Amino acid sequence: YIEGRYTGVINSTFKDLSSEAISLQGNSSADDKTYTVTDNLGTTAAGKFTVTGQDNTVNIINANNKTLFNLSNDTNLEIENVAIKNSNGAVVKLNNANATAKLTDVVISDTTSAVDNAVGSVDIISSEIKDLTSTAIVNDVAGKVSITDTTFSNNAGEYIKNKGTVDIIASANDYVLDNSTTGKILNDGTINLNGTAKKLTVS
Repeated sequence: YIEGRYTGVINSTFKDLSSEAISLQGNSSADDKTYTVTDNLGTTAAGKFTVTGQDNTVNIINANNKTLFNLSNDTNLEIENVAIKNSNGAVVKLNNANATAKLTDVVISDTTSAVDNAVGSVDIISSEIKDLTSTAIVNDVAGKVSITDTTFSNNAGEYIKNKGTVDIIASANDYVLDNSTTGKILNDGTINLNGTAKKLTVS
């Protein structure tokens, strides 16, 4: 049961919209809300689960060195307008072919990794991934990842380690990867560059 599982380990300032959604409140610096995870979240239940904030500079999930979203079931996870930091391992792990994750306007920072996709589908849209200590996105043979207008910066490991299929879509901005100590994309699969900009900068 998603509501009981997650609201029990994330502090009570979450507002539950339903058994399938959590809304983070606060829309200005004066209403700054940091939500601290107090235990490993475990395996996410099957079905649709959404976490929605008002502003990713205001609504912050501090994982507190706990594990976060483990999609081993047929789960459709959507996260929007939040910042996430300090997770133990990847923020989102996918281990089910029918699992999907969509991250929109999400800032992931000061953690190990953003996504570890063994098998499943991931969409990352208008987000920022920075200050990570390991590979930002790992995509295995059966995995699919789509990245749209997202920036990576100051990551200690590779930005993308791919054995499956990655679509990079630069519809509004040039797709920029910069300021990494390694600055590498390791590709043993397929990477497609799409969109109006079609420019990939790695430095």
